[in-house]
Amino acid sequence: MSLLAGDALNSFTSFFAHIGSFSPDLVPAFSAGFLLDTVLVIAAFVPIIYHDLRYRRIPDIYVLSCAGVIALRRLVFEFPSSIWFLLCGLLGFGFIFLFWLFTRKIGLGDAKLSGLIALWLGLTGWLIALLAASLAGIVYAVVRIKAKTMPRTARIPFAPFLGLGAVAGFAFNAFLSRIFDVYLWGGV
Repeated sequence: MSLLAGDALNSFTSFFAHIGSFSPDLVPAFSAGFLLDTVLVIAAFVPIIYHDLRYRRIPDIYVLSCAGVIALRRLVFEFPSSIWFLLCGLLGFGFIFLFWLFTRKIGLGDAKLSGLIALWLGLTGWLIALLAASLAGIVYAVVRIKAKTMPRTARIPFAPFLGLGAVAGFAFNAFLSRIFDVYLWGGV
C-alpha cells in the first residue's frame, strides 16, 4: 500500500514540478516545426501582399488559415510552451486592433496579420517586426510626400511593410537564438 501511494506521490510531484518549471521561450526554437511554420507564413505572405497592394484588403482566408495551422501544430507538439505563443498572437492582434478601433487609420486585416506574426515569432520577434514595419512605412510615406507623388492624407498598404518587418524579426530571432546558444549555454 505504501509503495503504491509512494508511486502516486512521485508521479503527482513530478507532474507539478514539470508544470512549475515552465518558462516561456524568449525566441521560438529553430526546430523542424518552426521551419514548417516559416514556409507556411512565407507562402501566405505572397498573396497577402499582392491583395493588399492591389485591392487594399487582406483576405482572412490566408491569415486565419495560416494562424490556425500554426496554433494547432504548436498546441499538439509544443505544449505547454505553445500557450506563450498563443498569448503573443493575441497580444499582437489586440495591440493593432485597439489602434484600429480608436483611430481607423490602419486596417483590421493588418491587426490579424500582426497577430499571425506574433504567433509565429513570439513577443521579441513581433516587437522587432512591428518596429521595422513602422519605420519602413514612415520612410516610404515621407519620401513619397516629399517627392509630391502622394498626398499627406493618402492611405498606404501596410502588409508589405509587415512582411519586411517579419523578415527583420525572423533574422533578429535567429541572431538572438545563436547568442543565447553560444554565450549563455556554452554551445558552439
